[in-house]
Amino acid sequence: MIDWQDPPGLDQYLEPKSFNWAAVSKMDNLKRGPVRDIGSWRSAKESSISSQWYMSTNFSTYFTNEVEIVQGHRYDFTYAVLRNPELMPKAFELGVDRIKCRICCAFHMLFRMTEKFETQMNELLTSLGAPQKTVGAIQIRAKSHNVQEAVKYVDAFIKCAGKAGKGLKMPGKISWVPIFNNRLVVHIVHKKYGDKLKIPINIDTATRTVHTHLGNLPVDTELEVAKAVQERTFKEFFLTINSTVLIRKKGYEGSFGNIADAIRRFYHELGSVHTFLVGNTCSKFPDTYKIE
Repeated sequence: MIDWQDPPGLDQYLEPKSFNWAAVSKMDNLKRGPVRDIGSWRSAKESSISSQWYMSTNFSTYFTNEVEIVQGHRYDFTYAVLRNPELMPKAFELGVDRIKCRICCAFHMLFRMTEKFETQMNELLTSLGAPQKTVGAIQIRAKSHNVQEAVKYVDAFIKCAGKAGKGLKMPGKISWVPIFNNRLVVHIVHKKYGDKLKIPINIDTATRTVHTHLGNLPVDTELEVAKAVQERTFKEFFLTINSTVLIRKKGYEGSFGNIADAIRRFYHELGSVHTFLVGNTCSKFPDTYKIE
């Protein structure tokens, strides 16, 4: 079970593959134990829960209740779980790839897009020219308090997109879509590069908020704003995983694009999608060659 705290409305975009959320009230009659805090900052600091703990714990005996409530991770320790001697045989039985299957497999096993949302987004992809045209996503994680710095990134990203398009020699013109988490940056980009980019998402969707970051929203965030942030996040997620070419940063500053990129690679055949990392250079990932 996943208790979606931030905000209500997850079922508009995702639905579980093996559980009916509409019947969640049936869970109330089951015996519930205490919350198992095995993934928060506090557990890592006070209980020394680390990757080694995930590798060595016997989870069959650790979990004792019919229904368990588990604190979600702040880190991805899936690689450690897949090295757990007790869980490894189960992983192999499920056909889990220990190298490439981390968050991708978890997402694939748990969720599918709702039919309504997927239909809506496929219409959006069609409006961008897909499948006749290649869809390219440009993802920048912009800090809300440093818009000027984010705008500086834009020039490098647009330049990398131009080089990537020439280097890949895709048939037809690429429809470049900005996937930015800061709508002020989108405004500026649209004004500066409107002739080169498609703006498929209403840039004023997230009313009265600038930094559209799903996950750690302030507790006093208005429900209307929180839902708008959620809507935009899932739209950008869908566009990212369905893009043929992705331009992004690596590491922490590219976290949203990094996760979506991993999932998109999970769903597509090797070589059918392309990723370029922007740093001091514009490099094709996972290759390391520089695009001149």
